[in-house]
Amino acid sequence: MRVLIAWEMGENFGHVTQIVNIAEALENRGADIYLCLKSPGTMKLFENNFRHHLLQAPHTVSGPYNVINYPDELRNIGYDSPDTLVSLIKNWQHIFSTVKPDVLLTEAAPTALLAAKECSFVRAAFGRGYSIPPLSVPMPSMHFWK
Repeated sequence: MRVLIAWEMGENFGHVTQIVNIAEALENRGADIYLCLKSPGTMKLFENNFRHHLLQAPHTVSGPYNVINYPDELRNIGYDSPDTLVSLIKNWQHIFSTVKPDVLLTEAAPTALLAAKECSFVRAAFGRGYSIPPLSVPMPSMHFWK
């Protein structure tokens, strides 16, 4: 089984620590692991003994927009421009056609999920509240203390 794990937004190492744990567990079960990360260099900071293929995730920075909720966060990663978003989606689709995954796992990678919408492989998102916001209208503020 070939598993592509994607990360495209966010700045801290919490994303990578989750990815490393899941990738190691899947590799121990015989999966071929492809990591497509916003910051591939962060892998150097983690001791790991599993084998993986490391790729650069398509991403961009727009804005800066004042981030109040998840849609604001999306504007900061290219969703404020249709041309930029189309380009990011095409880049993800190129990765999918090159890697040919059986499974796509995403951690803070909404554009990868969007690009995979019509693909036949299994797709799933994992993460904490930041990576998987609640389905509510209106979306809650990320500044819960205000």
